[in-house]
Amino acid sequence: DSTDLATNGPDTGTATFTITVKNQGTVPSKTFTVTDWVPVGIQPTLPIGNGGVWNSGSRTITWAMPDMLPGAVVTRSYVVTISDVTQRPYRNIAEISTDSSADYNTTDVDSTPNTTTTDDGSYPAVLSSPGDGIDNLTIDDAGVRAGDPQDDADIADLTYPVIYDLALVKVNDGPAVVQFDETIDFSITVQNQGNVASHDFVITDTLPAGLVIVDAGGGTVVGSTITWTISDLDPGASTTRTFSMEIDDITLRPYRNFAEISADSADDYDARGVDGAALIDIEDVDSLPDATTDNDGEYPPLLEVPLPGADSDNLLIDEAGVESADAPPLGEDDADIADVGVEVVYDLALAKVPSATTVDPSGTVTFTITIENQGTVSSGDYTITDTLPAGTQATEASDSGVITATTVTWDLTDLAPGDTRVVTVTVEITDITLRPFKNIAEISSDSADAYDVPSRVDF
Repeated sequence: DSTDLATNGPDTGTATFTITVKNQGTVPSKTFTVTDWVPVGIQPTLPIGNGGVWNSGSRTITWAMPDMLPGAVVTRSYVVTISDVTQRPYRNIAEISTDSSADYNTTDVDSTPNTTTTDDGSYPAVLSSPGDGIDNLTIDDAGVRAGDPQDDADIADLTYPVIYDLALVKVNDGPAVVQFDETIDFSITVQNQGNVASHDFVITDTLPAGLVIVDAGGGTVVGSTITWTISDLDPGASTTRTFSMEIDDITLRPYRNFAEISADSADDYDARGVDGAALIDIEDVDSLPDATTDNDGEYPPLLEVPLPGADSDNLLIDEAGVESADAPPLGEDDADIADVGVEVVYDLALAKVPSATTVDPSGTVTFTITIENQGTVSSGDYTITDTLPAGTQATEASDSGVITATTVTWDLTDLAPGDTRVVTVTVEITDITLRPFKNIAEISSDSADAYDVPSRVDF
């Protein structure tokens, strides 16, 4: 009975073997011995009921059986755990190893009690269907099936159908489009969708150019990757790792971040059959762990305004491996992407006002120029040019403004979104006959081109 094993898996689950003996003769059995050979890879739980004696050297359990009347039935059971799943499948053999037939000056009519496991007939291949050939399922089958030369021995096979399956989903925890100075938080969730513990596995996150790490979330940073090594994720369980980044080069936007299970422990569950052949090679059922970002299927196109959840980009762990583009043969569910764009609006505004609208012929007027960054990104370098009307000349300029005969220029930099900058210029009249005077200031150059996105094959 492997119900508990199927429920709890090979690390903690148990299976129960039951041996049934029936006196099919016409006289009491008197004392006899039952020997059970426990295969390597499973271990009996001690103590064994009904006085069963475990010999770890010979890997046998023996029971000294009581006198049984004709027609009587007695059972002996014991519980096992899997100690080495790589030894599966397991063939368990039980036999009556001694009896009291000599007390009647006779022998068992159809069997020879002994401790030889190879002389009791040709058993079916390991993991054949229960009941095939001379494998008996009920005590009334014993000695009845054709080809069963001795009915005092029988087999019971046990295995565990290992399914190793780790799935991953990665998401951008914030908006799909961020501001240039925001911190971007990502979450990676891995779920064990198999039926065995994961043992150790590694997550590798490949960072896109243009983003730098703020907080690696406990991961190990090497070059452009973050890795996490995680142990023993139980079947059905999930674990999440989070980390934070910020923008280092806005011209490389939008950004696509890849995460994948780069190594796993599926090989821990490889097995070789009891005959030494028939290797059971266990791998993740629908993914190949590696750190290669271009072999996990076709992801949706990278957009300036990303669309989270499009096509094979998963947002929930339960979506991993479900969509056709995210499962073999088109894709793999142990890798995922998270895209993020940046809102880039470059907008510098200028306003200019005089200190007075009329002045004496020998007087001066001061013009105040205000620049506001009405965009979403830093201004970078920019230049203001004030063109002086004929009949006037500048006498003073703030903020290191450069005065020439006809212009005043200011080379300024790094005006943050929402901030303002004020410069002033003082002007005197040199030829009153050229009045009235119109003074014009303008942003003559800026750094908008610094935010251009170069041509890229992925965007």
